[in-house]
Amino acid sequence: MIPLRSVSFYILYLCLCLVTAMPCVQAFEVSSDYMMVQQTFLKEDFNQTSVLAENYVRSFPHADKTKQVWLWWVLSLDRIGETETALRRLGQLKKKLKSTDKIWPEVLYWEGQMSSNAQDMVRARTAYQKLLEQYPETSWSAQAQLGLGVAYLKQQAYTRAMPYFKDLVKQQPNTSISKDARLFIGLCAYQMKRYWETVAVFNALLKETTDPQRRAQIAFYLGEAQRELNNTSKARLAYRQGLATKADSRFVALSAFALGWSDYQAKACSTAVSLFDQFLSAGVSENQAEAYYAKAECLTENNQKTEAIALYEKVVSEFPESVVSSQASFRLSAYWFDEGDMEQSHKWLEALAQNDLDEEAEARRQLHLGKLFLHQGKSTSALKAYESIQDIQDIALRQAAFNGTADTYLYLRQYKEAKNFYNRTVDLAPGSEQAGYAIYQMGRLYLEQQQWSEAKQHFEDLLKDPTSGLQADAQLAMALMALAQNQDILAKEQFKHLMAQRPKSAAAAKARYYMGLLTLDAGDADQAQKLFEETIAQVPNSEEAVESRIILVEIGYEGSSVAELEMLAHQVHLPASQRASLAQYVADRALSEMDYVKAIRWYETAIDLNPATEGQFVYHMAEAYEAGGDIKRALHLYEYIQTFPWRVRARFAAAKLYERQGQIDSVIQLYESLIGESIPEVKVVQERLDRLYAERKDNKE
Repeated sequence: MIPLRSVSFYILYLCLCLVTAMPCVQAFEVSSDYMMVQQTFLKEDFNQTSVLAENYVRSFPHADKTKQVWLWWVLSLDRIGETETALRRLGQLKKKLKSTDKIWPEVLYWEGQMSSNAQDMVRARTAYQKLLEQYPETSWSAQAQLGLGVAYLKQQAYTRAMPYFKDLVKQQPNTSISKDARLFIGLCAYQMKRYWETVAVFNALLKETTDPQRRAQIAFYLGEAQRELNNTSKARLAYRQGLATKADSRFVALSAFALGWSDYQAKACSTAVSLFDQFLSAGVSENQAEAYYAKAECLTENNQKTEAIALYEKVVSEFPESVVSSQASFRLSAYWFDEGDMEQSHKWLEALAQNDLDEEAEARRQLHLGKLFLHQGKSTSALKAYESIQDIQDIALRQAAFNGTADTYLYLRQYKEAKNFYNRTVDLAPGSEQAGYAIYQMGRLYLEQQQWSEAKQHFEDLLKDPTSGLQADAQLAMALMALAQNQDILAKEQFKHLMAQRPKSAAAAKARYYMGLLTLDAGDADQAQKLFEETIAQVPNSEEAVESRIILVEIGYEGSSVAELEMLAHQVHLPASQRASLAQYVADRALSEMDYVKAIRWYETAIDLNPATEGQFVYHMAEAYEAGGDIKRALHLYEYIQTFPWRVRARFAAAKLYERQGQIDSVIQLYESLIGESIPEVKVVQERLDRLYAERKDNKE
């Protein structure tokens, strides 16, 4: 056992030894820790470096290597995403440096780099400029000059950035930093829309560059510049050169997108879809909405509608602020419109109203609403939608609004108003697509009114225009005009010519219906049946298809029945006017079969679907009530009718009913309401009034 006095002496001795050995031990620890930090930093293990460097700085604040380790600490923090902390630590380091410290140029350079990456351009430029002014001869000055140019480039001050890059190219030709400077010269030229200069710079640079990452970037911007110069083939070549690098670079993905977009615009959908898939798999944030939208367009073109709808919905839900989001909503609305789901179609248009739409997008929304309302027979709502955009600045949209308004008036058989708006469309921009549509519709209007010469003139105008997309429709209309004038041989020749010349067109499919009518009149029911079936198959939602179905029922075609037509009348994929035609047929047939309740119900349905024909259908409803013995209801309906010519017929029918009941005063009152009108029956009305006046006089006497 060691005595207490001896233990105390031992401890004192040990302490003295430790104190004597401290400088040597500390020097060893500093050197060892420094090597560890350095090796970890060189291995780019920045998380570990930041920990080791912080410990070193706190442990050896005054060591010779501390300033260098402090800088590695700052750089490591920046590399692991803690840029704000890194810049704060860098500020602390600057306060500890003496003006004579050789590390200053490196510190200033990295301050400029990190500040530039953090978008603090004022601090970045200050750091670079200080380096260039105070340490112009160091190896860091060229990098600082490049960084200063990049800082101005990021601030879109391209004219201020250019001299820094051009000076580097001049002072240090054939160096890596010169190549970097040339790249930025090309980018500045591109942003300044000096595309020829961009092409010249990047063409030369691409030939000299072997690094795949850099080649991908140069090739992409070369392609973009060539595209801006409308050199499509050269742009595509550049994009392909970018793809060929196979670099792990966003510019490879962007080249894939650019090529895909070019193919999409050229209707080369199969290659476009593949390129969009390549782009989207790269996870690049730019242009995603556009890629999904264009891919959906291509899938629609390829009749892959289910997949396309999913992508349109993705664009709307995930990229609501994108340029194509509104277009995707319009596509969704149109899709459900074609599918006959008017509720879904309207939903997408209403959802669009929640967005901050510009004037053009809102106008397109109103055009879609007008079309939807007109399809449903809601003429008042359709007119309101079209009229809301008739003052828009865009000529084509204003024409579309005029045409929509005119179509609504044509649906209502208000021919004067319809003609007025079609003429306004033509006057606004003669020769345009919308003007061509207006000319065609006016031809139809004149055809409906049997104004043959006017109708012929309009259709011939379209046939003379090689750019018109309505030539087939005009050909069909000319044939119909011949048919309406009982020129059956001429009509048949024109139908055959159309079917041979444009066999897959909708107009040719409709021509088959009219050929079916002529064939049926000639006694060939089997051939007529075939033609009707072809019409239904090719244009199932057309008026001609509706009439074909009705005729097939009339001729007793197996598989066709009134029950089938009743079901079709409820199918919303058909326009309201065509469903109204089906409802009318069912009602007329029920009336002829003396099923008055059914007839009245279907006439009411027809009125709901097509209010423009209210006068006609109310008249037939009154006939049904009269035939069924409900004279009071029949009289009420006859007197309700106000539209010409059904109002005149209804007055005569009501007069007969009152006369049977001996209500002479009521009969006289009805005829007197007609006597002042310009109608062919006015002479008959006057004769009956004279007779009734005489009878009433005799009765009084």
